[in-house]
Amino acid sequence: MVTIQLQAGHFYLITNLLGSIVLKDNFDLVNAIKVATTGKQDTDLCDVSVDVQKFTDIFQQLSRQPEGVYNRPNTEMMDLLTPQITAGVQSGDPEWIQLADNVTNIRNANFEECASYVAAGKAIVA
Repeated sequence: MVTIQLQAGHFYLITNLLGSIVLKDNFDLVNAIKVATTGKQDTDLCDVSVDVQKFTDIFQQLSRQPEGVYNRPNTEMMDLLTPQITAGVQSGDPEWIQLADNVTNIRNANFEECASYVAAGKAIVA
C-alpha cells in the first residue's frame, strides 16, 4: 500500500471511473475516498492509501481517457504524483519503486501509441 495525495476533485474523478468499472470490486477504495474527501473542497489535498496494483490499474484507465476531457486533471495529478513517486523511490520503498516503474511504462506506451498515430498520419499525407 502507498498513500497518494491528490486533490479531492481528482479522487472524485477516480471514483467516477471506478463506478463505471465495477463499483462493488472497488468498495474499499471508494469508501476510503469518501472518508478522505468528506467536507473538502475540490481543490483541497487529500491522502488515500491504495494498493499499488489497484492504483496502476486506475492510472492506466485515466491515461486512456480522451485528452480533451482529462487533459487538465491528468496534468494536475502528474504534477502532484511526481514528487511523491520520486520521494518514495529515493526512500527505497519497493512499492513506490514498483509504482514508478508501472507509471513510467504506461506513459511510455502512450507516447509510443501517439508516435504511431503521427507516423500513420504522415503516411496518409505523404
